[in-house]
Amino acid sequence: MSGGIGQLLESIVGPGTNEVRVQTTTGPQCVPLVSVASLEELIECLKACSAEKTVVIPAGARTWLDCGNPLRRAGVVISLEKLNRIVDYSPADLTIIAEAGLVLDRLNETVGASRQWLPLDPPRRSIATIGGVVSCNSSGTLRASFGVPRDYVIGLRLAHVDGSTSKSGGRVVKNVAGYDMNKLYVGSFGTLAVVTHAIFKLRPLPDCDRTILLRGNRNALIELAGELSQTRELRPSSLFMVSGLDDGSRDELLAVRFVDDEAAVAEQVRRLLKKVTSGFESEERSSGAGHDFWRDIAEIDARRSCALKISVPPARLAETLLKVLGATSVNAVSADVLAGIVRLTLGDVQDGARVVESIRALRLSAESAGGTLVVEQAPAEVKKLVDAWGEIGNSLHLMRQVKERFDPESLLNPGKFVGGI
Repeated sequence: MSGGIGQLLESIVGPGTNEVRVQTTTGPQCVPLVSVASLEELIECLKACSAEKTVVIPAGARTWLDCGNPLRRAGVVISLEKLNRIVDYSPADLTIIAEAGLVLDRLNETVGASRQWLPLDPPRRSIATIGGVVSCNSSGTLRASFGVPRDYVIGLRLAHVDGSTSKSGGRVVKNVAGYDMNKLYVGSFGTLAVVTHAIFKLRPLPDCDRTILLRGNRNALIELAGELSQTRELRPSSLFMVSGLDDGSRDELLAVRFVDDEAAVAEQVRRLLKKVTSGFESEERSSGAGHDFWRDIAEIDARRSCALKISVPPARLAETLLKVLGATSVNAVSADVLAGIVRLTLGDVQDGARVVESIRALRLSAESAGGTLVVEQAPAEVKKLVDAWGEIGNSLHLMRQVKERFDPESLLNPGKFVGGI
């Protein structure tokens, strides 16, 4: 970097900064990528950017950098990857304080030695950072039974756009002071403040993890999925209808996962296989093979350039899923039956007009079922024509007031979030 803000930031973090491409409303733009090595460097960089009215794009592993709407303008990407320490871990209290750049898998490796875990499995968790997971409230295949980041964050430490810092919540699990503030920041996609540390409550690590894959007729699988989600005798940790995982093939299956102590899982599997009789083929996956399978489901968008997420009431999932599976533009689907969430990818992204038409049709279908559709990933030309978030109703006015309060100059990810916030 050279001149202006470039010289200022290099005087703080040292030379050797790189560039990264981001989506903006005027097209892809290359901007400086600055990696801070301490909280003090982050604060000084924020002060410099605020003084120069330079847009700040907070980042970790940059897996969600282009999520949401294109930015109205871009300035500099500030990465917290080097802030990757575990600050404090108390196994007896089931709490941990981690810097935002810590990779989620590394956190779970550490607490796993004490038979504890943070039960989050977002896409690309092997590189996903704590800050990114929290800022995007990113969840995976265990969402319905184990929750989302918002359920585990009990405290945050934050850096604001003017370089000031603050805290919300605390490390005491039962402490409710500031808890609503945690909920405000979690899932705000870096538009209100930069998360520097997160305090999590942990859970005991289960003994057993087994998955049963069922194959059969599409309608029969969907009907069975509905039955399994309603029965009281079975408590699956994950229940997913999947299609097209292997390079877009239309092979469809129902995946049932149980995570608990060994005796409870064995009994659940026995009940499942007793209930599922003729008309279905079954296959069991456990340990490593099972984990790889669920990782592939969570990362359904890994090799695709257009990925969508539909959320509907679970009672309306079957009808939505039938429409999605019947759409010729869809090439891969993973549907969380328990949570009512369908993630899918579209093919033929070179035909932008067709992609836009498909997104609009699928959004209309989702909204008619009382749900929403979010464009998680798409080419820039598609996002120019389709809002990533869709309509959110009466809450938009309040959200804009919050944005104005925390970032009056709109220097943090301007335009990325709902309503162009």
